[in-house]
Amino acid sequence: GVETGNRFIGNLGMLPRSTPDPLRIDKPVSNRKERASAFWITNPANAFEGNHAVGVASGQGFWFAAPDNGSGTAAKKGSPCKQLPLQQFENNTAHSIMFDPYASGNLGYRFNWTGNGLELGEVINNNPQNATIKDFTAWKVGNMAIQVGPTRTIKIEDPVLAEARIMVQSASRSRKPGHTPL
Repeated sequence: GVETGNRFIGNLGMLPRSTPDPLRIDKPVSNRKERASAFWITNPANAFEGNHAVGVASGQGFWFAAPDNGSGTAAKKGSPCKQLPLQQFENNTAHSIMFDPYASGNLGYRFNWTGNGLELGEVINNNPQNATIKDFTAWKVGNMAIQVGPTRTIKIEDPVLAEARIMVQSASRSRKPGHTPL
């Protein structure tokens, strides 16, 4: 979570799998079971261009999920990753991202933490310097093609979205009292 200024260009994240709970060294957020992601991005101050997330059995293609403070030395310095602007996210693709109806927290039609092509969650704050999400493509996505967390303002330009349960979700299941609408 401390790294900034990196460029991830033309990478393929394919068939990631979750780690069984007994082997995990981290603690899942909010006591939920985290799922595998092709790109698990803990710091938005990096550039992502022309990457592909493919074949995620139960999780997200691109998941921006930062703690209140970074890991490693950033945690010691108290550097909040959530305050950093999104540097670049252009021409990325997610497909064949599956929805797990049996994942923890999913009851009937309730939203689930799995099957999203691009999940911005709570990592992207309202920062006027946030880059635009440009030319994102998602198809064969089991849940949401794009999910934007609560009270986030982000510009999404020229997406191509198909075969998803929900194309874009901007209201959040985790909205807290006092949060302002999008």
